[in-house]
Amino acid sequence: LTNITITSYCRGTGICLQLGNIARAFYDLLKLQSMFKLEKIKNAILICPDLPNGNRAYFSRIEKELSDIYQPVIEVPLLLISINKE
Repeated sequence: LTNITITSYCRGTGICLQLGNIARAFYDLLKLQSMFKLEKIKNAILICPDLPNGNRAYFSRIEKELSDIYQPVIEVPLLLISINKE
């Protein structure tokens, strides 16, 4: 799995910045989970916009789907961070 790419890696933490389509955010989560299972990372950070904009990833949707749908699947310790333009 050397072809897995994420935004950054630092001291055991995998970091993904997702500013695109919502589907890409969950793809990033699967990459982080895979890296966690392979013991390549110990935890993860996913950074995304705080507000919806079309079909782009945004904080509240990712947060809700993580807790409602993906909780049994995504086991990597995860910090979800929102950013805004201001």
